[in-house]
Formats: sequence, C-alpha cells, structure tokens
Amino acid sequence: MTEKQYNDPIKEAERYIKNARQILKERAGLDHTINRYKDPKFVLMAGNTIWNGVLLAVDGVLGVEKGLKKGQRADFDDYKKSIDKRDKKAGVMFLDTYEASHKYMGYDGYLQVTTSKTALKCAVYIIEWCKKIQSKDLKK
Repeated sequence: MTEKQYNDPIKEAERYIKNARQILKERAGLDHTINRYKDPKFVLMAGNTIWNGVLLAVDGVLGVEKGLKKGQRADFDDYKKSIDKRDKKAGVMFLDTYEASHKYMGYDGYLQVTTSKTALKCAVYIIEWCKKIQSKDLKK
C-alpha cells in the first residue's frame, strides 16, 4: 500500500472493511449449522474495525466538529449531527452502523452472522456516501 492510499480516508476506510471481512471469514470460525460465529474475540475485533473505518471516512470527508470544549474528541452525537445536516437517510444508516458494528459486535461480541452482514452493509453505504461527497467537493 502506498503512502497516498493511507492519506485518502475513503481508501483507508475501504481497507478497514476489507480487513473486517477477512477477520470474520478467517478467524471468527463460522458454525454453518446455526449461522453463528464461534469466537466472540474476533467478532469484537471485526466490529471495532468496521466502526473505525466508518469514522475514518466521515472524519476525512466531513471534518466533524469536536465537542464543546477545546481539544475534546467528537462523540457519536457530533458525527450524527454533521451527517444529518447533509442527508437524513445517511444519518439513519450511520446509526444502524453504530448499533450493529460498535455496540452489538464491538461491545457484546454478538455472534449472529446477520448482525455482521448488517454492519458491513451499512458501513459500505456510509463509506460510499462519503465517497460521493468527496468527489463533489473535489470538483469545486
């Protein structure tokens, strides 16, 4: 991977999603009979990887304003407000990504495959949305 790719938040976010898919496929251990993963450790890792990829894309494209105090980190509400200003549907998808990837997978290690599929689908939506905004901004 080149340095230029690391500097592009969209490419980096896409790389995170690819890594999360790889973690789920190669390390989480799928039990096909009940459509669940076997190892919550790797579900946690994949969920946090998905969430961090989405935050990279949103930060890189929207430049989310950080909290009320100087030096304070942005929290979920800061991101949600920044997204909602541009597109309410994207805001809903961002919330769904947060719930599926960060809370269910990243905190709880929820093993159901449908949850990880939802998290990935929503994350890809947000990253593609950010890509469209980035391309519009580059044309200006």
